[in-house]
Amino acid sequence: MNRMFWMVAAAGLAVCAQAVTLQANKPLPGPYASQADAPQSFVVEAAQLEASSTAIFSAALAFTLPSETPVYDSAVKQSKLAIVADTTGELLVADAETQGWKRSGYVAAANVPVNVRAVGRLASGTLTFTVTFSAEGTEPKTLTVRAPASGAGFSALTFEGEGTAQDITLARVSESILPSEENGTQNEAAVAHYVAWLNDAQKGGAFAADASGELLQNAFAMNAGAAPALAITAFDPASGLLTVKGLAGADGAQTALDLKKIYGTLTLITAQTLGGEQTVTRVNIASGADDAQLVRVPVPEDARFIKASVSVTPPPSGAPVAEGTPVTE
Repeated sequence: MNRMFWMVAAAGLAVCAQAVTLQANKPLPGPYASQADAPQSFVVEAAQLEASSTAIFSAALAFTLPSETPVYDSAVKQSKLAIVADTTGELLVADAETQGWKRSGYVAAANVPVNVRAVGRLASGTLTFTVTFSAEGTEPKTLTVRAPASGAGFSALTFEGEGTAQDITLARVSESILPSEENGTQNEAAVAHYVAWLNDAQKGGAFAADASGELLQNAFAMNAGAAPALAITAFDPASGLLTVKGLAGADGAQTALDLKKIYGTLTLITAQTLGGEQTVTRVNIASGADDAQLVRVPVPEDARFIKASVSVTPPPSGAPVAEGTPVTE
């Protein structure tokens, strides 16, 4: 009889002594094979979500189809996330709201890898997952479920039955580095960008293990591999154009940054008088030549005091927008 193959990300579940440790933001390429009598288990390290956090579990899973649809039982109810295939190959996800399996509409072929991406959000104490199944040549399917088990912690990731798993990642960023947006949760794309940046040896991977959260936040915002800075290099009162340049590294050994590739938002804060009412302007940076290291930005006519910055916290959605133009030196 074929066995089911499912994924559980849970708190408090027992894992085998030989379990591999899954660190946040450190991909495990695999592949890892699970057998009916030997589940593949991973200890999830330091995965306590903060209020308004966004976490992303991702993996490529190959399911062995069962001869009977798996039962929604007590083991499933102890999990944060459980995914199974039914006898036809349709993928099902555990849902606390309906107290049963929620159908995805995505049908997997036996033993053919499926890309699984589960975006978990903790808001007002409730953990939900938006799960997307996809593969080359197939139409992606997405559904949202409420986690069966309560709480904000993950301690184990277990694959039971027969199948394989590879490219396993838990993406999670502290809110001290990536604050929540206006909707109250962290931006999903920004979390994914942070993991890619952190695992780039020339970018986030170049920082010491004990680098401060403030340094990592600023460097990520500027997409830099060293301490970054944003310099105002010129201001032309006649045209009202401000010129800014991104730099990284220590004085005397600074390199220019490509401001078209920043992960943060370039923002201008202007005022007519010192200490007067401020206008916060969001700057959209257009694409430009590969060697463009400067960006020219129009500032309000009445601006007398100007500050430019790049931050992972964008200005409010109603803030005025200016178009920045990349130029060469």
